[in-house]
Amino acid sequence: SLSGGRLYLGHTEAGVRRMLQRGTSGPVTMLTLLRFREWADYSAFPDAAPSDPITGSEAYDRYMSHTLPFLTSTGGSIVLLATGGYSLVGPDEERWDLVMAIRQTSVQDFLAFASNQEYLAGVCHRTAALEDSRLIPLGERSRPCVGGDTPLEHGCALWIGVASDRAVMPAKWDRPSERRRVGARPRHRR
Repeated sequence: SLSGGRLYLGHTEAGVRRMLQRGTSGPVTMLTLLRFREWADYSAFPDAAPSDPITGSEAYDRYMSHTLPFLTSTGGSIVLLATGGYSLVGPDEERWDLVMAIRQTSVQDFLAFASNQEYLAGVCHRTAALEDSRLIPLGERSRPCVGGDTPLEHGCALWIGVASDRAVMPAKWDRPSERRRVGARPRHRR
């Protein structure tokens, strides 16, 4: 690992505390950087292990198939799904296999999603899949205006430079009968 031998596979209490101290109001986008293991490691979760070995990427697909219903039921959506690669700026050897941006309506909705016991039952696939990861909460802010004008003077819109409404979620993460466009508003079931 490039992080001094330390792996980052889940949040810490200190990380949650720092996120809450930021006082983000309104939507929050979680920038997610993922590096997969070559082969998934289910040694800590033998009951969840498939009968035959699978790759880290395949284990992550299992995690996402399990996770998406919980994410959308709390108002969340995937606004960016991209193949990663090596850093253009950063350590030469740093590589991220998958990059995602997950948008939630609020920090509180994200925490409700992340603490749901049914959701947590599938986290074993994420842990088995990953060699390393980062989860960076992003708050919306005013975009820079031309010529140094302030947003209040010219009404510059709020933006996060990661949204794409043309990306399509992999079918393997979705039920075939319910394909959803990435970034589309979740449909709330009654």
